[in-house]
Amino acid sequence: MNIHDLQRIRVELSKQVEPPLVPALVVDEKFIIPTPESGEDEQTYISRCISAIVDEYGNEQASGVCYSQWENK
Repeated sequence: MNIHDLQRIRVELSKQVEPPLVPALVVDEKFIIPTPESGEDEQTYISRCISAIVDEYGNEQASGVCYSQWENK
């Protein structure tokens, strides 16, 4: 199991819980996938999120992770 499998599992589980019990996925102490902040618009969140995780995931997968986070907020 790798980080991408864990992210998919977390996204699936978060769909089953309202509101999500875990606001952000903590992979290690230095790597956190951001969650949308109250009042934050989609464009601002997506930009902030991708910037935070692009080095770990690459641009295409970071986009997918961030859009998934936005849709499941």
